[in-house]
Amino acid sequence: MVLTTQTSGEAVLASVEKARALGAVAAEWRVDTWARPEEALALLTRSALPVLFTCRPEAAGGMYKGSEPDRLALLEKALTAGAAWVDWDFALGLPPAMLPEDRRVVSLHLSTPLANQPRDTHAEFFATPAAVLKIVPTAHHSGHLTALRDLLKDQGRPLACFAMGSGGLASRVLALAWGSHWVFAPLAGETPTASGQIPLEELANVYHVTEVTADTPLFGVVGNPVAHSRSPPLHNTWFRENGLHAVYVPFFVQNLQVEIRALEALGVRGLSVAVPHKQAALEVAAHADSATRAVRACNTLLRDGERWRGMNTDGPGVREAILKTLYDGPRPERPFAGQEVVVVGAGGAASAAAYA
Repeated sequence: MVLTTQTSGEAVLASVEKARALGAVAAEWRVDTWARPEEALALLTRSALPVLFTCRPEAAGGMYKGSEPDRLALLEKALTAGAAWVDWDFALGLPPAMLPEDRRVVSLHLSTPLANQPRDTHAEFFATPAAVLKIVPTAHHSGHLTALRDLLKDQGRPLACFAMGSGGLASRVLALAWGSHWVFAPLAGETPTASGQIPLEELANVYHVTEVTADTPLFGVVGNPVAHSRSPPLHNTWFRENGLHAVYVPFFVQNLQVEIRALEALGVRGLSVAVPHKQAALEVAAHADSATRAVRACNTLLRDGERWRGMNTDGPGVREAILKTLYDGPRPERPFAGQEVVVVGAGGAASAAAYA
């Protein structure tokens, strides 16, 4: 894990120390966001982690407003002052020879999903000498994740790859397991440097990403939106408390019936289904019990061989919660007989509650 931070001045050293305690192996200082980027030079040798010194100009989507000669001079000074690496954005062309190959990270940020044959489409980038190559496409949905996973399978040099955007959330958790050299994350409460970033505290303490491998059983929640879901901390905590080596991640899905094939290719074994996919999940399921068919909504999918098995736990969950409230002791055989009940809502969960 690599901390990426816009924190400036002496405060950046405290951020780096906190990140080190969380398991980060390096820190990216986005000095282009500093009011006086040159002030970072005197702090480099005091950093608790190796520093990737990034000063991205406006032409490459950054915030540095100075001249290009001044920026290049600042990068050279950073290497002399103790930075482990400097970042070079490939949008500016090939990196200059003045930046040593073994101390530059060459990055490519794409506003589009990764191409099917990225090494051909971006051949010049992949041929560029660098300590680390970093390619960050945009994922519009979870169907775009398999190309990232496949790219990381075929690498002969350090490569960092994960996706921006809501569709890239899962890649932030799984990138290291797929073979990415790094994954970048801000500290909680700090300003993210790209869309779809997950705080370092969550990567370390909720997902335990450094322990996830390609063989770790994979589960998740599908939804649109999904970033707000509390299911990942709930399930991952339960896994750990019960001694289960597994990981549960958020998948941003726009069309479940289409994207389910990508999730299968990623090896997903089970899914919680959130809005608006509970009806579509029923179509995905090859088998569902009578109650799930009756409410026409499925909130859980389990991989059963080559097929999906669907079920709905909303109804039993609502029923049990109500009964616990109404009865401290023995419960009547038909606890709701003759009762007037109001169901607030009109979605799949409401349908399941009414059926229960």
